[in-house]
Amino acid sequence: MSSRAVLLALFTFVGSLVLSVPARAANITLFTNRAAFVAAASTLQNIDFEGIAPPNSVSPGLASLTLLGVTFSDSPNNIFVVDSGFFLASQSFCHRALRQSVVTL
Repeated sequence: MSSRAVLLALFTFVGSLVLSVPARAANITLFTNRAAFVAAASTLQNIDFEGIAPPNSVSPGLASLTLLGVTFSDSPNNIFVVDSGFFLASQSFCHRALRQSVVTL
């Protein structure tokens, strides 16, 4: 059997497999308000960043942070947690951090 015939047989086989698989689409639900989302959600859990940053300060740059099974990651060490008592605008070094990954309590 020639290589052309083998290729034709292969393309025919693959094509028949592709055409025999039914098309599937995800069902998408658009929520336009929080109340509707909360009513549809089976379990909701808040992630609390309290206590990660020192009081009135910013945490050191982190490569990743895992809380309640959720991992927040960036490279190199661009995740910062800002304590709610820290006034960010007065610190010039934080302007760069604001454009990156900053989590505010």
